[in-house]
Amino acid sequence: MARYPNTYAKLTFLTLASSEGFPFRDVHWMVRDIVNAFGPERCLFGCNFPTQQYCPGVTYSQMVETFASAIELSSQEREWILGGTAQGLWCWVPSGDHSGFPSSAGSLVSCRAGAAPETGDGPDVTVTTFV
Repeated sequence: MARYPNTYAKLTFLTLASSEGFPFRDVHWMVRDIVNAFGPERCLFGCNFPTQQYCPGVTYSQMVETFASAIELSSQEREWILGGTAQGLWCWVPSGDHSGFPSSAGSLVSCRAGAAPETGDGPDVTVTTFV
């Protein structure tokens, strides 16, 4: 699926694949493989909210901490996964203001999902959850 540029990977439900407790080290390789395949600018963090419903025994803080520091990612990859990708995908910045994006974003920052505000045209986008 990574070969399709309009497909994004939501990194969620990682803890359900783990046979270990926090920080779920036995499944970190899964995240690395997905980030390597899609690139961090097409990966999004998913917290399984509400965590007690979907991942009993795992707190929201543990989910965030797993991606914020436990999984081996570069700081640039973390910036994309923990917010930069979502900001660009769902146009969460004022037009022309890219100050909240990772410095490496460059021309990748655009309104990727839905209609482009000025034309009403836009690409179809698929966000897929991987475990």
